[in-house]
Amino acid sequence: MGNAFAQNDVMTLLIGKATGAPTTAAASKILAATDTYLNDGEIAVVNGHNVVLDAGTVLTDALAVRQGIRVVQRSGDKLVYSDFIMRGGVRSYIGKTDAAATQQVSYVGYNGVAAASAIEALNSNSYDLRIKFTEGDRTGFGAQPVISALYKSDASATQAEIAAGLHLSLAGALWKSPEAPIRAERVVKAASITDSENIFTVLNGSKYVTVTTQAEWTGNIAMAAGDVIRIGTAGSGAAATDPAYVVTSVSSLVLTLDVPFQGVSGAIPATDVALVTTPTNWGIKLTGLARGFTVGKQGSINNIVRFLMGVTNFGTTTTTYTTAASEGTGTYKQIAELEWFLQGNEGNEDRRDFLHTTARADAVSTSTYDTLSIGYVDYGQAGLSNFQVSPKQLIVAFATGFTAGEASNLVTDTLDSFCSGTSGIGV
Repeated sequence: MGNAFAQNDVMTLLIGKATGAPTTAAASKILAATDTYLNDGEIAVVNGHNVVLDAGTVLTDALAVRQGIRVVQRSGDKLVYSDFIMRGGVRSYIGKTDAAATQQVSYVGYNGVAAASAIEALNSNSYDLRIKFTEGDRTGFGAQPVISALYKSDASATQAEIAAGLHLSLAGALWKSPEAPIRAERVVKAASITDSENIFTVLNGSKYVTVTTQAEWTGNIAMAAGDVIRIGTAGSGAAATDPAYVVTSVSSLVLTLDVPFQGVSGAIPATDVALVTTPTNWGIKLTGLARGFTVGKQGSINNIVRFLMGVTNFGTTTTTYTTAASEGTGTYKQIAELEWFLQGNEGNEDRRDFLHTTARADAVSTSTYDTLSIGYVDYGQAGLSNFQVSPKQLIVAFATGFTAGEASNLVTDTLDSFCSGTSGIGV
């Protein structure tokens, strides 16, 4: 029932894929890591003889009562097991559904919603915007770097002028960073917009935008210097929170913007770009950017950018924190990094050493996961006639989207029964 050498604080992670109905029915044995017994990525709850248990038998199976249960996952051509779990040793049972990570979005001035929000136009004024960053991990050893945007308005200041000056100052500061923590853009309130007849091709960091056919807006309105345009994301339309740019010149099918394009490069459909025919209130939109990530090497599951905005000499200009940053739950980054790290419990301690076994990589980059966490104690034998209580944890991650009757749902039902709880995941 126990190991001669007990381990404390051991965590095990098993990752399940959406594999359809169980391959091996309850009361039958799993004998090998083949499609006959388990599909790749399939999970089951078994007793010590690898007999599959379900919600009814998990509490009455004689071997499971005496020895405990374990959870098994097929990973390629291997079966990967949790440690044995005794029902009386369960201390916690928690289920969590997946939640996507979100980046912080905040505004200075107009925020795309409130009609009264705006950058106050002050003549001959020195605007000072300071953004202080905090990282979710230990990058920078607790330092909180600051980026400043400064702009001195002229004697006849306008919101458009101030927003453009602050935007250009911010963009210049962010270009100096090897991995920019945020994206800075302008937004503008408009009484009306006119759609484009063209596909727009944009390139991050470039002022030049190309259109496909004629440099015209719907209704045969010629594109011209001074046009204020909104550039949305494909399929979303040109919304009030989408970035605005000012066209400084038009040459054939090429438009020049006043500030280099700050968004994602690509082709933007005609319905997602619009001419702002009556621009009024302006604002600066700040959006956190996802950090680079490579399992075990770059980035962190907690590396979400958060920031505070400080404004000096902005008059009545408002600041709005509209979307809070969140690491999410059951994201690919979290599951993949945890999968890589926890294999140290299996002997692959120096995971970066090329001499060690290649780590399992069952987490799928396009998947999110619902998770079950079982905290339990293992009454393992440590030495002659001595028993050591070893706290352990099992996390089972299920690819989100499984339905009733699938293998993953059978596992959640079985573990709910075994742990006398309701996980809140599954069907």
